[in-house]
Amino acid sequence: MPCRARALARAMNSADDFCYRHDAWLGFAPGTLVNPERDPFLDPADPLLGPQPVVQSLAIEAGVTWWRDAADIVRLDPLRWILSAVIFVIVCAATVLIPLVGALALHVVQTVMIGGLCLGCRDVEAGRPFEVGMIFAGFRSEYLSRLALMALTLVAAFFVLFLVAGMLGVVITLTEFNVMNQLDALPALLPSLLILTLVLTLFLMLYWFAPALIVLHGVGPIESLRLSFLGSLKNISPMLAFGIVGLLALVLGILTAGFGFLLIAPVAIATIYTSTRSVFALPASDAR
Repeated sequence: MPCRARALARAMNSADDFCYRHDAWLGFAPGTLVNPERDPFLDPADPLLGPQPVVQSLAIEAGVTWWRDAADIVRLDPLRWILSAVIFVIVCAATVLIPLVGALALHVVQTVMIGGLCLGCRDVEAGRPFEVGMIFAGFRSEYLSRLALMALTLVAAFFVLFLVAGMLGVVITLTEFNVMNQLDALPALLPSLLILTLVLTLFLMLYWFAPALIVLHGVGPIESLRLSFLGSLKNISPMLAFGIVGLLALVLGILTAGFGFLLIAPVAIATIYTSTRSVFALPASDAR
């Protein structure tokens, strides 16, 4: 009977929680060192390797808390954060103008800068002042290769996914057009829009926590994507609440003729840190 009870309890656990209980998925138990064999880009001798982060399942109100905690970080030195946000936008705008590879370079550069700002957030919560130069901290050699490889891996994977999803959407849309008249053209586009929404959602789930996991917890490029997806999957309700607050902030920025974005943008960037710290229980003062 006790064995049956334990089996039933295990079956009731969510799939992702079950994965973290067994080595068959991750190859190591929570609390042990990150296993380099799970990520081909990791060096076993890398000094940045740290304890394997464990995904927590949070209540829906956590999504609002991420915004509040991020605002608390920014309000300690708003002018420097605003300057950092302006530099972030300028660098991204200049990067995208690079011929041929502008879009690809943009994704890599913004990922590296986000990693640097997450380090800045950690410094603030550890009692150290925020420095504008932290936006470029991700370009240090110990972080740059991991952040760049993670960004390039994600772009490559989604190029293939977008290609497959695009062809599938076109086939479905053309099929619908063949059986509908022009008045029903809009419903025929819905399958393609749904596929696009699904792909973008998957992209966000894989990417959201990844930069912070790399710089704060020493996770490898591939493992950061896996952990980010599992963290998002296990916290769908907080992510939805987070998105609703983000939409309200977007409306506020528009209503203030764009000036509100000077404060909203730094807070939005800081939420990447606060959400990662919350979901993966990363101590704010876990300096490396």
